[in-house]
Amino acid sequence: MPSNAMQRKLDLYEFLLDFIAHEIRNPLNSIIMFGNLLTEGAYGPLRPQQKEVIGRILASGYRIEHMTGDFLNLRRVDGGEEMLHREWLDLRADVVEATLRDPGV
Repeated sequence: MPSNAMQRKLDLYEFLLDFIAHEIRNPLNSIIMFGNLLTEGAYGPLRPQQKEVIGRILASGYRIEHMTGDFLNLRRVDGGEEMLHREWLDLRADVVEATLRDPGV
């Protein structure tokens, strides 16, 4: 049985993950959706500079979406709902070359 201090930390950890799941993902999904609508021209044509800025906004939004997904997966693993599996990683292709192609990621 965890001590009171440890239980408090576990409770705060779970609260943080729940917060991420609901309070960050919902508005983030709206930002991504409207960014995509703007990019597709749903509100009129965009100048190249506007497209570039919206592309940066979307890239940041997708990064945050990925991070929140990682946090939620961590919660599933901690809760015993999901098992981790090992997977080979081609460091050059999956990390280095991907970073060189899109340094904003």
